[in-house]
Amino acid sequence: MKGIPTDRFADLYGKSVLLRVEEGYHVPVLPDEPLRGDATGYYGIVAGLGVNLLSSAAYLRQRARATVL
Repeated sequence: MKGIPTDRFADLYGKSVLLRVEEGYHVPVLPDEPLRGDATGYYGIVAGLGVNLLSSAAYLRQRARATVL
């Protein structure tokens, strides 16, 4: 299979790979369209992390005030 280094064949063990015959060789079938998705998903991840950090900081601050009183 062209395009796959020989040391990576072990990663394919037990997996299903769709193949086609091209010029007498078995090659993996790859989609013609580009990969889906874009970089905007990272903004959601960062925003979610920010919310978690802010809520954790607020909780720790409230807990620190409660122990002082």
